[in-house]
Amino acid sequence: MKYEVKSINIGKSKQIDDGLISAINKFPIAEKVYVSSTIINGDEQADLEHHGGKDQVLCLYCYDYYEHWEQQLNHKVEIPSFGENLTVKGISEDDICIGDIFELGETKLQVSLPRQPCRVLAKKFNNDKFAKMVSDSGYTGFYFRVLKEGYIKPGDTLKLIQRHPEQLSVSDVNKLHYTNQKNIDLLKRAIKVVELKTSLREKFQKRLEEILNSN
Repeated sequence: MKYEVKSINIGKSKQIDDGLISAINKFPIAEKVYVSSTIINGDEQADLEHHGGKDQVLCLYCYDYYEHWEQQLNHKVEIPSFGENLTVKGISEDDICIGDIFELGETKLQVSLPRQPCRVLAKKFNNDKFAKMVSDSGYTGFYFRVLKEGYIKPGDTLKLIQRHPEQLSVSDVNKLHYTNQKNIDLLKRAIKVVELKTSLREKFQKRLEEILNSN
């Protein structure tokens, strides 16, 4: 499976509100850029508690969702307004699974967890309800860790080269976050996927134990 990368984006941390610093305001690059195991060159992550680290090197958001948000908000939404590093056409949280491996340029990337909409996104859109609107829609985007470092450039194609055998979709994990938090079968599936970010697996493991102990 191949996906068209519409834009590769980077940005520096800036103050966007009193006490709120973020690198959500990114811009598209025009030349090749190096991706290491911790960051894409020229990019920054302000909130290292919730962003960045080896499990969250690159954030992807689907290009097709921009039309949806323009209709919902009744105004133009410029790329990359969701702070994503990769704006990709035709990709979906329903179809992509935790642990799936992709090639992009010289790099090899692995899906690690969904992006969780937060107050920074709400502030970016000047809408206190926007983070919840995004999580309710399921159009969250997701993160990659880097298995192989290298250069990427505009025009590169994102290629799925290995599907994870458990096929736990990004949408499945979103359900455990937002809509189906006590689904025992889904929790059991999630904690088996070692490619899911460790802190998230531990959170789901604890939740499962609490549910089972309460019965």
